[in-house]
Amino acid sequence: MITDLVTGCILQYLLMNYAMLLTYIVRVKEFLLGRSQRVRLNWQIYEEIGVISGVPQGSILGPVLFLACVNDIWRNTNSNIRLFTEYYITYRIITDRSDIAKLQTDLNGLREWVVEN
Repeated sequence: MITDLVTGCILQYLLMNYAMLLTYIVRVKEFLLGRSQRVRLNWQIYEEIGVISGVPQGSILGPVLFLACVNDIWRNTNSNIRLFTEYYITYRIITDRSDIAKLQTDLNGLREWVVEN
């Protein structure tokens, strides 16, 4: 999931680009940064470690931040694209070989967008 890969600093940058109030940006940053987790396996609790990226699973902010992160993904495709709460799909009606090539070009562009972002 893309929200598992983004850091608080990237999300803060995105939120600032959407002209959100500074108070909201600071609260989101505080929510994402400074978290830690530990694992329990067979009744043994392991050492707590800091979490440096991602959004807590099950949080209301997860889907909102995902949409903020991928809001411009459509710019890299000429195919249809649909954004959902925590994922996106891209598709094209295939009527001939050129449509297949166009879809592949769009998929390559989406891959480049993911690497850059």
